[in-house]
Amino acid sequence: MVRTFAAAALIALAGSAGAQAITSVVGGSAFDIYHTASTGDAIGYRFTVNSNITVTNVGMLNSVATDGTINSSHAWGIWDSTQTLLSSGVIDPGNGFQQGDFFYDNNTSGANLAPGETYTIAVLYASGDLDSYVSSPTSVGTAPEVNLLNGVFPTGGDLGLVFPAQDSANLGRFGPNFNFVPAPASALLLGLGGIAASRRRR
Repeated sequence: MVRTFAAAALIALAGSAGAQAITSVVGGSAFDIYHTASTGDAIGYRFTVNSNITVTNVGMLNSVATDGTINSSHAWGIWDSTQTLLSSGVIDPGNGFQQGDFFYDNNTSGANLAPGETYTIAVLYASGDLDSYVSSPTSVGTAPEVNLLNGVFPTGGDLGLVFPAQDSANLGRFGPNFNFVPAPASALLLGLGGIAASRRRR
């Protein structure tokens, strides 16, 4: 019975939206694109993680919306330090949910992230899409598992969803956010630990 309960708990955990990597963004300036007259800039930030996690959903800042949705569809990507694209998709205003100040895609990412690696997440912003990111915020709240490094932007305009190779001096460009849960192996260990503790208490 204990094993059945643990397995059910792990399934429920994997199917949940999970915790937000970025919990709050205060202050800063809003921009729709980075390069002048660009029609597609991949904007975001680099980060590391303190434990093995699995990205469930990817979203973007939507703090000024009153209808709980973004205005346009936006492609997104997550890369590792070798510029390998680990996961990508599209945040669709017709297929998502609002959580805090962010609007998330309903489709699951599934990217597994681990300590010791630097990751980059970016959302594609186009001129006239009526959605904006925030640069140089006065403060940013994060989940304990996530460490922000710096903002990123592309080397030129109109490049589309490519690895944003330029580092900016500010903390981040928000932009992107993601939900996560413990990676399957980590969650399994937690479940097994719970089973062992339960047996010891008997």
